[in-house]
Amino acid sequence: MKRPLIAVWILLLFAVATTAQAPSAPGAPTDAERLFLRGLTKYNKREFLDAALLWKSALEKDIHHEKTKEFMEQAFAKYDAMQKSFFGGVKYYNSSDIAGAIRELKSCLVVNPRHREALYYLKLCYQKQRIATTVEDLERKFVADAGSIPAPVI
Repeated sequence: MKRPLIAVWILLLFAVATTAQAPSAPGAPTDAERLFLRGLTKYNKREFLDAALLWKSALEKDIHHEKTKEFMEQAFAKYDAMQKSFFGGVKYYNSSDIAGAIRELKSCLVVNPRHREALYYLKLCYQKQRIATTVEDLERKFVADAGSIPAPVI
């Protein structure tokens, strides 16, 4: 009876030992730094909400992490501006103000040229104006015209 009990204890100790986190090596990036860098990657892909949420998580891990709060606020501001332009464009489209819709949707696409819904509504606007195009053509045009948003300076 003692042998099975000893085996259970050994397995339990092994499980605890393998799940315990090893202390990080000196100079290795912290969790906050890893989240911060992942946020930069998302920001550069113009995925502003994802970047801001990663930076928010980085701040939860390390409230004193340099520049993270500033970058997070910047990403949330870009996301809000993009969404405001998009929903403004939809509002104009639904009220049959196609010129206003195009203006707002293009503003959204300046911030994120791959915003699929904005591209879709812009396509509908162009179709109403009898300008034949596809969502893929619009995406290529806006990605090529937009260049790149400069990454936040570290």
